[in-house]
Amino acid sequence: MPHIVNPIHPRNHRTPVMPADKLALYQAQVLNALEHQNDSPAAIGRRKITKLLYGADSIYARTPTQEGVSSISPNDLRSYIARWERPDGAVLGVVGAFEPRKMLARVEREFGDWAPAPGQPDEPPAVPRGQPPAMPFLPGSTTTALPPTIAAVATATPATQAEPSPSRSAANTIAADMELSPNTAASFIPVTDSAAVTSSASSGRRPAVYLVDRAGLTQAYVLTAEPGINLSDPDLFALDVLSGVFNSFGGQLFDKLRSREGLAYSVSGGWDSPPDHPGLFVAGGQTSSPGEFLRSLRQLLSRAAAEAPSVQELEAAKAETLNSFAFNFSSTSNQLQRILVYDLLGLPQYVQGIERVEQQDVARAAAAHLHPDRQVVVVVGDREVTEPSLEAVGFEVYPLRLGD
Repeated sequence: MPHIVNPIHPRNHRTPVMPADKLALYQAQVLNALEHQNDSPAAIGRRKITKLLYGADSIYARTPTQEGVSSISPNDLRSYIARWERPDGAVLGVVGAFEPRKMLARVEREFGDWAPAPGQPDEPPAVPRGQPPAMPFLPGSTTTALPPTIAAVATATPATQAEPSPSRSAANTIAADMELSPNTAASFIPVTDSAAVTSSASSGRRPAVYLVDRAGLTQAYVLTAEPGINLSDPDLFALDVLSGVFNSFGGQLFDKLRSREGLAYSVSGGWDSPPDHPGLFVAGGQTSSPGEFLRSLRQLLSRAAAEAPSVQELEAAKAETLNSFAFNFSSTSNQLQRILVYDLLGLPQYVQGIERVEQQDVARAAAAHLHPDRQVVVVVGDREVTEPSLEAVGFEVYPLRLGD
């Protein structure tokens, strides 16, 4: 999406040089960031929960590697440009102080003869798409069966199976990432039919929490998540308002979990809404009492899924949401991006959409998109402290390795 503020000659952008020293500079920056990717418990938790919901191999959960970044060459960049950079796959936006007719004439002069490069197909290539996020079957939950690439369930009598499971290799893959013992690993099979779901749902297992052990952390980072919406979802405005009910100063999460119960140093929750694929609902925070925090968070989310916010909460959240929206698009470049995206997707204007939200809209959207008892939970913390806290309030803890 080209953006011209102080234009330089456009023809230079059609055939960029791609100098090796500039590539090396940016590679070094990315590699440095990768070296520190595990410094933040929040970043670890978000990476893990994203892979659980989208699948470890999903394009939406992809994590750069040192080998992959280091292997990129100038020729790789040129090949990318030759494949993807073309006028019929681009949108041009211009922002600034100018006379429109003169600017249109200049754009035509500079870009009018831009054509697909020789050898490119007649039509732009299809943009890669991945599978939408899906809830894994968690031990102790009541969710339904989902694709076996990201789903696993504990059987009722794992240690007494007479015949080896035909899905043992898949089970071992799951177990390896969770660092399970051989006996426990044998109890995990991919969900492929409703019988497996019924077996687990009736087994009485406790709800699962996946724990990434980070010895020495004094505060655990707790995340709970489920599949969400994209930017075109008709419930976008109602859910953004509900996010405001959760997060505004004095909002439900802040008021209950931090101010009244003193369970969190920081807490937030809301829906991502990417333009091209369903995002996630993610809620959580930093706490020294992960068990109590998670239990209270689930109770609050369950209440939000069942009850509409008060009129006062609704109006405060709408005002906070609109104020944040205006602040996020205070620069001219951000305003241009918003206009292009909303116009291209045929979306109603955001401000009017938020202003029209009513209590029943929030209640209906919450009931449809908020299922706290079926969400995936990832906790990053010191296992010696965190595991007893979670088990004391009824959660069953399964370890996850730090490395992907």
